[in-house]
Amino acid sequence: QQRKNLFEYDEVLNKQREIIYSERTGILNKQSLRTNIIAYGEQMITNILLEMKLEKSSPKEITSLFQTFFGENFTVNSNSDPLIFQQYLFNEFWLIYQAKINSFNIHGDGICESFERAISLTNIDTIWREHLQEMPLLREAVSWRGYGQQNPLYEYKKDALLSFSAQTGVFRQLLIYELLRSSIL
Repeated sequence: QQRKNLFEYDEVLNKQREIIYSERTGILNKQSLRTNIIAYGEQMITNILLEMKLEKSSPKEITSLFQTFFGENFTVNSNSDPLIFQQYLFNEFWLIYQAKINSFNIHGDGICESFERAISLTNIDTIWREHLQEMPLLREAVSWRGYGQQNPLYEYKKDALLSFSAQTGVFRQLLIYELLRSSIL
């Protein structure tokens, strides 16, 4: 029974490992990551806007947050429609990203693609290592839930999924942030 239990705990991490390795393989085999990066950026803008709306942040706070994130200053009409504001942020993101691509391509063809790939792989590896370090702590923490009449394996699976999903969001944010802030010296 203990071996079966141990196997089930390890199986959770193995499934996550397979996902990470397939993601890494996809990054290595793709010619360009631009479509993914644009999708990540638009998804991130939408998520941040939804979160800020729930927190009832002022338009000035939202604009300041995106200026910090994009590394660029821009002005927005504070009375604008939320959908127009979202579309404006999408356009700003695309323009800043396109300017970054153009500045990299001055130094040679393929530099931008190589740089995107390197940033992606570095971040995914760093986040995966952190996740691997957190998992034994999570396993120990959920083992105590058995005293509260909860199934530790079920709790581990649930919390491991939440942690893994959060790591995916962190990866996307780091990737976009580093790409928009990077330059060739």
